[in-house]
Amino acid sequence: MCNYAQALAAGDLQDPETISSRWITKDSLSKIALLLAALATGAHFSVVQSPRNRLELCLDFIQRAFEALRLANFALHPRLDNVHALLIIGNTLQDCGQSDGSWVLLGTTIRLAEALGLHLQTSSSIPSNAGIQRSSALRDLLARQDCLLSITLGRSAMVSGKWLSDPSVSNSTLLLPGDVMRNISRIALKIIDSDQKLNPDDCIKFLSDLDEADSHSELHLQRRDKCVNLQHHFDHLTIRLHLSFVASIICRPALTDSSRLRDDLQFTILRNRAKQSLMETSRIFLDFHALSLIPMRTWSITHSVLCSTILLCAWGETRDNPEVRTLQQRVVEAFSRAAKRGDEAGDEQEQRDPCKNTWLTTSHILALVALQKTLHGSTLAPPPGPAAEQPQPRSSSQQQQNPDAVYPEADLTDFDFNFTTMLDESFRGQTEEWPWEQTSLPPLEYLDAIMNGAAVV
Repeated sequence: MCNYAQALAAGDLQDPETISSRWITKDSLSKIALLLAALATGAHFSVVQSPRNRLELCLDFIQRAFEALRLANFALHPRLDNVHALLIIGNTLQDCGQSDGSWVLLGTTIRLAEALGLHLQTSSSIPSNAGIQRSSALRDLLARQDCLLSITLGRSAMVSGKWLSDPSVSNSTLLLPGDVMRNISRIALKIIDSDQKLNPDDCIKFLSDLDEADSHSELHLQRRDKCVNLQHHFDHLTIRLHLSFVASIICRPALTDSSRLRDDLQFTILRNRAKQSLMETSRIFLDFHALSLIPMRTWSITHSVLCSTILLCAWGETRDNPEVRTLQQRVVEAFSRAAKRGDEAGDEQEQRDPCKNTWLTTSHILALVALQKTLHGSTLAPPPGPAAEQPQPRSSSQQQQNPDAVYPEADLTDFDFNFTTMLDESFRGQTEEWPWEQTSLPPLEYLDAIMNGAAVV
């Protein structure tokens, strides 16, 4: 960035008719692509309030980054900068709601990394120590991204456990956040390799491995009262959320109807851990959201909390739990406030076409409609407006009669955003036919019916 700014100030890039020999080399073009990719993700996490403007700015940088990569002929002349730029672009596309596009691009990025030998623990094609360190970091990041998308989307992973370096652990050495994430990715790869057909013994073993990785982490990653700065808080919440979500995936065999008929110790452990992990995922999201806009604009975190909250609402073990219902309400409230802020920041065109005024994927909007429907007893609150009559909190006697139907901790006026308006017209007319309230379905089937609804239609 400094070299580019210096060249711009010196006049090297002022005349479009004059081509600077310094900036047309494949190495320089690769660096420009990396810079543009970084600007793209910066635009996504910027304070630009209008989702439409933010998305347009982000996609413009991505398009320019792709053009720079094309000029650098990245496929025939791969470089570390090319791999780095493609990884950032893929992450940004994912956070912009294009998880399938990110998945496709990740395949190209991994193949490019393998062409450079990054999949090897040591590579003769990376001569310098700095290059070896950077290639190792990129290898770990690629493996983590592949694990994340694969386990979330239920697809096969391209990488293997050999991609992940083994951190040295001793009594005097505690794991850094990157080391903990590496261990989580290693466990996730084992889950993916098992084709997610886990037996109770496998589940208990994976949970033990997950707890082992957690126990060797730095103290501020284990306990929030040990955090001394904002970065510590971010690291703590990120690690806790990933640990909880992966633990909930490991425990999914306990969410089936057949498991409820079993009283053996293993299934009891898994059911208890599943409840704890699902609730913890929702709690951590809310704590993280209170500090930063990062979780609301990060696809993986949004997906984790919405899946966890839906499972809590559909699972018989937790469906009628007042604490679960309160968590559900607070999660919907957080997304409602974010959606209303986007509406208030939108231009006239966005107001006419609200389905374009969103940072959420269709699947996530469907999930929010489902959560909102169950909260309101299948009747959505009226859209915001001066004539809308807001619901009133119930009296204490009514709360005692029906404690699961009231949520005194939150302001009910924050639930007046109708997420159905964010759906495309092809979905809006079919919302009444969706299984919003069929929580009698097995929890995982109910989750699939909601989250995969976009693909079905």
